[in-house]
Amino acid sequence: MKLKCANCGLVNFSQESSCKRCKSPLGQLLECHNVWRDGKRLVVSTSEHQMPQRCLKCGTADYVDRLVLELTYTPITAYFTILFNFTHWTEIELYGFLCTSHRRFAERQTFLLLPTILVVAGACSVLLSLMGDNLGLRLMLFFGGALMLVFGILFIRSASGSLKVVKQKKNHIWIEGVEQNLLAQLENFQGRT
Repeated sequence: MKLKCANCGLVNFSQESSCKRCKSPLGQLLECHNVWRDGKRLVVSTSEHQMPQRCLKCGTADYVDRLVLELTYTPITAYFTILFNFTHWTEIELYGFLCTSHRRFAERQTFLLLPTILVVAGACSVLLSLMGDNLGLRLMLFFGGALMLVFGILFIRSASGSLKVVKQKKNHIWIEGVEQNLLAQLENFQGRT
């Protein structure tokens, strides 16, 4: 009997415990409901789901607790609309399991103070550049503000180590930052609606 890897699709011998190509563990799929993987992302149904009883960050089954995870989804377009004094984001609450050493991720805020200051100061500098008389000052304010805006956005988008909602559709959300071996034990999302 041969085992097909849930992560990359390679067919492995039955005595193998991990895939030869991607090193993912081979075996049974985890017990869950309306939870899948899509590449390196976890896909969760927004209506009803049951997460596997494993830590989302390290995949361990030891000392895990079910917690309410409060995640924020901020589409990239929201950062550009800040120039018009309008921005939007979505707060998402879902249940998930985290071990004792990763519980701090459940409480981590998406918006940190420094990148928020960079985004606001960058937007203000760009707007001030439109009102100045001196061309050199206007260019300096415009490009400096644009750089602050870009660095602030990139810093917020790449908050390292945290669970991040990177895509949202009507019935599903895509979460980044989940342990890869845990994802390899989930069913593939492709073809689902």
